[in-house]
Amino acid sequence: MTNCVFNRRISLFAVLMWLSACVVAADKTAHINAADKNGNDPDRLSLGSLYVAISDAYVRGLPPGQKVTAAFFTLKNNSDGVIVLSEISSPDASKIEIHETKTIDGQMQMRVVEGLTIQSGETVVFEPSAKHIMMKGLTRSLKEGDKVSLRLCFDDFCRVLDLPVMSVLNEGTQSHHHH
Repeated sequence: MTNCVFNRRISLFAVLMWLSACVVAADKTAHINAADKNGNDPDRLSLGSLYVAISDAYVRGLPPGQKVTAAFFTLKNNSDGVIVLSEISSPDASKIEIHETKTIDGQMQMRVVEGLTIQSGETVVFEPSAKHIMMKGLTRSLKEGDKVSLRLCFDDFCRVLDLPVMSVLNEGTQSHHHH
């Protein structure tokens, strides 16, 4: 009988340990999901550098007083699944949009892209006269050598970039900064 009570206590202890592990796992998931809205979870930010490779990144520097500019880079999805670039923000602009430029009936037209889907292994190039990041309502003049922080948020993670500003006069003449 003592053995039976001892075994039940061990079984009860094992069940309680398993349940507490489930609660901790659920709490971690809730923490990550809650951070999805504000992007402050360090685990979520570290996923960004594993899943997304960024290269050739820069922000176009324009003459002082301009309130709109663009950011360019190459983005590669290194994850095993599809990712969606759903939000971009920066302390240096009040509004940021993904734009795509296409020629329609002989005229160049720009349109906003909502939620850019990127397949596993796919590389997307953001470049002048094609897909690019439009930064509107600049909060300061951007000159060559400045840095601009850009936060790219995907479904399950964010990636923060510090992009160099390159004068429009030097675009295409210098090698770009790699992340």
